[in-house]
Amino acid sequence: GTATILITYAIANRVAGRVAGLLAAFFLACAVLHLRDSHFATTDMPMVFFCMLTLWWALRLVERGDWLSLVGAGASVGAAVASKYTGLISLGAVGVAYLLSPRRPAHLTPILPWVGWVSRGMVPILVALATFLALDPLVIWYPDKFLLDFREQVTDPLTGVTRPIIFAQFADIASHRFYWLENLWWSLGPTLEILGILGVAWLIARWDTRAAVAASFPLIYYLVAGQTVAPMIRYTLPLAPALAISAGVLGADWLSRPRWRSVARLVVGVTVVTTGLYALAY
Repeated sequence: GTATILITYAIANRVAGRVAGLLAAFFLACAVLHLRDSHFATTDMPMVFFCMLTLWWALRLVERGDWLSLVGAGASVGAAVASKYTGLISLGAVGVAYLLSPRRPAHLTPILPWVGWVSRGMVPILVALATFLALDPLVIWYPDKFLLDFREQVTDPLTGVTRPIIFAQFADIASHRFYWLENLWWSLGPTLEILGILGVAWLIARWDTRAAVAASFPLIYYLVAGQTVAPMIRYTLPLAPALAISAGVLGADWLSRPRWRSVARLVVGVTVVTTGLYALAY
């Protein structure tokens, strides 16, 4: 959990500078959900760390498009999946980064550069697979057991083949995605959730590649993981650093604009104080 705060600072700093990094780090350090699950050392926490490490490599990838970024991103995805299968969703941000990276061919023809570009794009996937198998060799040693467990715990519940009794607590929830948003109000604090969601929109409106990659992770994660049949609030943990980053970037950008500075100080100040008090109360 603590290491994730450092990565969150590094990501926000890379997108919008030191002030954004400091705000993002503070917001995550005071996010109640992050505090709670760091304390109890749930399996989600290492997955969140490696997802954020993946996002950091993705930002480097969109800037440089080099081999080291491809390998680093793939290894981070593999470690995230080894921590918890949901970590595979972080590969989506790597895909967005690669699509926007400077090494992409500029023209549709000739076709040969595109073949090379697509082939290079397979590197993170192959490295992720190799890393996952290296960290979890039991998958190779006992493939039948792995496939059985995966089916019973993941695919069967998601496809409705089975309905574990533990999921009955969510039977009357009409929209799992809305349920997550509703619960983030309590797990992050109202002001941080609002500023974070506005921040995602701001990252998109910023219209630069690093901001686009930073925005892609919470959007992809929310759309994919939000389809779960068991919308437990700890499943939203990867959104905590992502929203802390978006809130930090939004706050820093507003503070840097003289015409908006007075309002920005009020909004950021209220968010900092209330989020800090929220964590203190917890």
